[in-house]
Amino acid sequence: MRTLQDRVAVITGAGSGIGRELALELARRGATIAAVDVRPEGIEETARLVRAIGPSVSDHVADVAEADGCRHFLARSLTRMGPVTS
Repeated sequence: MRTLQDRVAVITGAGSGIGRELALELARRGATIAAVDVRPEGIEETARLVRAIGPSVSDHVADVAEADGCRHFLARSLTRMGPVTS
């Protein structure tokens, strides 16, 4: 299994379903998680589950389908988590 230590993963739709599962899997591999969703209760639960695994997580409520929501999320995420690399 490939390690993602020292990497930041941005996951939209992380409040449930595939987005949540992706956040959890990447956290298991050591990635720092920047998670966003439009539903506060969903993203809070995802953040709690990621923290139980161990990596750092920043959770954000935003609608990334809207330009302002996307800009706001990215600005806060980059400030808290550092740059995202590919």
